Amino acid sequence: MVNLPSLPGELIIAIMEFAEWSDILRMQRCCKVLKSSSQARSVWVALLHRYYLTVFPRPFLLPKPLEHCTSTLQVNTEEHKKLVTIPGGRFILYSAHKGSVYYQDPQNGSNAPPDLLIQSPFHDSLTRCAVKMTFSFEPLFPRDIDFLKCEALEDQWFPQSLNLVLTWHSYGTTFPDVPETVIEVVGGDLAIIFNEDPYGVIISCAILGDKVAYGMPGAMLDNTPAVVVVNWAGLNRGSFPDHRVYLPIDPAENLMLLPESRIMVVYRQSIEIWSLAQGTPLYALPPSRRQRVLSVVPDWMKLFDCPIRPPRNAFALLSQGIHINRPIEVVRLVQGKYKLAGADNLQWYGYRKGASGFNRSHLVLQYSWPNNIPFAGMAQIIPEQYKKWVCTYFHFDKSLNRIQTSNEHTLQYHVVNLINKAVI
Repeated sequence: MVNLPSLPGELIIAIMEFAEWSDILRMQRCCKVLKSSSQARSVWVALLHRYYLTVFPRPFLLPKPLEHCTSTLQVNTEEHKKLVTIPGGRFILYSAHKGSVYYQDPQNGSNAPPDLLIQSPFHDSLTRCAVKMTFSFEPLFPRDIDFLKCEALEDQWFPQSLNLVLTWHSYGTTFPDVPETVIEVVGGDLAIIFNEDPYGVIISCAILGDKVAYGMPGAMLDNTPAVVVVNWAGLNRGSFPDHRVYLPIDPAENLMLLPESRIMVVYRQSIEIWSLAQGTPLYALPPSRRQRVLSVVPDWMKLFDCPIRPPRNAFALLSQGIHINRPIEVVRLVQGKYKLAGADNLQWYGYRKGASGFNRSHLVLQYSWPNNIPFAGMAQIIPEQYKKWVCTYFHFDKSLNRIQTSNEHTLQYHVVNLINKAVI
């Protein structure tokens, strides 16, 4: 490695084309020569060609076809409970107060408000409080081997469509303590919709192929927390899913179905994987009618020294084993007087820019990594007259330097354009 920077640039790039992902990231930090060489398009195309035939369905999720991509990081992984970017980072979904889902293209120059995409099953009901909902995506990649041989790489792995699973949870008005839960799977058209047992709030969900998983912490102390897996493709519309797998494990907001009938849950200080075979028999009773059972031991577990708060769907599983992205650098974004948000739904961070709203200190941040000399963290205060329009859940468009937000109660949509000059 000591003599590598002295080689011709073409030879360095040729060597990097055979390097592993982690090695390329390490070489980026050595010197300017290696960092510049690592950004060559051929390096990342070679890496993609080596790994694109993995068993995991989304190891590389491109924001646009490969021929139009660069070697810089472009995929957004940020999402919140009521605002989520569709895989690829271009489009946004909002969840309104009653659970209806709205669709928005942030790059639309007309600044048009979001369009109604999916109407909530509780849209015309008088609910006691806001409808709780979660959603998850499965990009539909081609699985046919012959297709992989015939089509170009960018056509194989740029997802043209996806499946979307949504879960709604609402408390009734006639019987305020009795919840109602609805699960819906959407493709090009509505695929299936069914009700779940009135057992507790669904805090997470995932979809892969014909399976849907969702985590239910339990409504009362005598209820057992559970992760439920349902074969949605075999259900009749509106029917209760008797054919199901019931795993007596603690759910979490980060839940993912894996190939080969496995499921992964990301906790604050651990990542754990179970086999669906560890669950109850397929024909199981609803959660509220089951007796308390002991939790099952995971097939695989990784403990961390300190709590983690990862964005959902930010993991890469490769064919050689399980590779979980770990930070190669930890930096203090902004020095000095500014206080950042203390809650997930009050902040948004990308690779070089972010936004935070906490204790009336609405900030837009611009930062760099220590190896990108000179290092300078800057904070730009959102103008006072615009702060009232920045709601709890927002999207910060880095390229256009503006904040887009939707008020879930009034359904008002706001765009706040920011000045270019940063305030330090």
